[in-house]
Amino acid sequence: EKFGGDGVIRDMSCGWGGRLIGFLASTRKHYIGTEPSSKTYDGLLKIKEDFGYLGKKVEIHKLGSEVFHPDKESLDLCFTSPPYFNREQYSADESQSFKKFPEYEDWRDNFLRPTLKTASEYLKHDRYLLWNIADIGDGDGFMPLEQDSKDILAEYGLAYVETLKMLMTTMRGVKAEQVKNCCKIEGELQKYEPIFVFYKE
Repeated sequence: EKFGGDGVIRDMSCGWGGRLIGFLASTRKHYIGTEPSSKTYDGLLKIKEDFGYLGKKVEIHKLGSEVFHPDKESLDLCFTSPPYFNREQYSADESQSFKKFPEYEDWRDNFLRPTLKTASEYLKHDRYLLWNIADIGDGDGFMPLEQDSKDILAEYGLAYVETLKMLMTTMRGVKAEQVKNCCKIEGELQKYEPIFVFYKE
């Protein structure tokens, strides 16, 4: 409702349908989603069918966001949580990005970059892109999914606005320095996942 404008909501990685449910609960009328996983695709179609009585336009395309192209400058909001490289493996389909691009640099250049390029180019002006992604552990450090995403979006002319914090479960007995993204809520240490907000002038 806050960022969606009046038109098309684009979800580049539908997953299990959480954002689709959010769209259906909103006042927005048109959703375009892509999801290559055969494991979740049928469930997305079931959600679409079950809520068809709402009269909203829902498009679900069974392919990866790196190869999907909508009409140029047709999107009012891009909002998704992409796979965190090989951390989130929804299925063993060869169309899954971690299967197609098994090395991080390859995944960054051939999945992450074209996904963000398309979203940036096809987003209308004076509109937002919300990107929920977090770095993942890599030995003693982290794979830089967050910074790589920010850098790519900056290259394509989107301006960083703010980071929303999506709280996860309370982490008892875990030291703050062991977790990259955490904050204290009423004295309790909680992990959060960042949702980066970008704006296209």
